[in-house]
Amino acid sequence: MRERDRRVFAVRATGDGEKFFFLSFFRLVAEMAEICVLRWRSCELVVRNVRSQQQCAQTQTLERAGSIRSGAPERNRRRRRWVRRNGTGAC
Repeated sequence: MRERDRRVFAVRATGDGEKFFFLSFFRLVAEMAEICVLRWRSCELVVRNVRSQQQCAQTQTLERAGSIRSGAPERNRRRRRWVRRNGTGAC
């Protein structure tokens, strides 16, 4: 919490211990909530990153095994067919 906010709490609490307690308590709760949100977001990023890496590894494994084809061989196949039908296109 910023220094200015601390001073505001202290001024508001002058002569009223109960008010000071509640303001301190709510400030603490707000800080804890902020920390929880930051931790949650960082965990989300880590999980997203791990999932992305797993998907990438799985795709590469399937490509190597031949279960799925990457785009390049298919493009090459289409190009060879086109060249067979139309010639190289050179003069």
